[in-house]
Amino acid sequence: MSRRPPLGSDTPSAAAAACDDEGDAARQGRLASVCAELAAAIAERDEARSELASRVETTERLFAILAHDLRGPLGSMRQLTSMTLEDGAVDPDRARELMRAFGLSIDAAYDLLENLLGWVRSQMREIAVLRDRVGLRACLNRVVSWLAGSAGAKGITLRVEPGDEVFVFADERMLEAVARNLLSNAIKFSPSGAAVELGAWCMNESAAFYVRDRGRGIEPDELARIFSMAERKIALGTAGERGSGMGLSFSQQLAARMGGRIEAESRVGEGSTFTLYLPAEVEGELPGA
Repeated sequence: MSRRPPLGSDTPSAAAAACDDEGDAARQGRLASVCAELAAAIAERDEARSELASRVETTERLFAILAHDLRGPLGSMRQLTSMTLEDGAVDPDRARELMRAFGLSIDAAYDLLENLLGWVRSQMREIAVLRDRVGLRACLNRVVSWLAGSAGAKGITLRVEPGDEVFVFADERMLEAVARNLLSNAIKFSPSGAAVELGAWCMNESAAFYVRDRGRGIEPDELARIFSMAERKIALGTAGERGSGMGLSFSQQLAARMGGRIEAESRVGEGSTFTLYLPAEVEGELPGA
């Protein structure tokens, strides 16, 4: 006579069901893992697609700059040269007027080429950050001497506020490029007879230099996208100077490479202030190294 298995003992069917449950759990785990990998791959693809679209848009923007903004100042120089040759003997007032216009065209072309070449190099990751001990006031004074001619042609006074030197560990070339862009913009949007102020200060572990103009100021909606090369609206200077719109965007990239940032403040009709913030010099330490 056969004996029935005691209650609670595993039967063959119960064991098989348990195995099926374990198999389902394993399959669900593998499926969840595959779904997670697929979601990550989709997110990575979308990010790459977005970056590619941004690069294509920026490249198209650069071609537009080359096709229009660079031809503008070069065309002006060509026209001014022809006018000078055709006029023969030019009276002093006319000569000064032509030379002033010629100088503005040269400055516009130079600024555009400097920013364009710098931006291309940064995109190709060829710009290495060469940190050294740099004085901010000395940097500002150098840039002022470079742009004094442009400012003088518009009757604009450049003034570096007096004070003790402020030192940072940063890339001197990048600092000069940022200062030149900020000062060039201040000159561009300042009226004749105005003054542009520059200065530097240090507080705790932060150092900064600023460029302040008394120009027409920037509308709030434009100020919000002032560092975006793709979104920024290009405005003419007070003497009709054209710009590429890439100077501030490039400067912000350089600031970030040095571990800093640029902030902008502006009031319509009163002027604008652009400030570059950087880590201050700390003895025995290179900020961002």
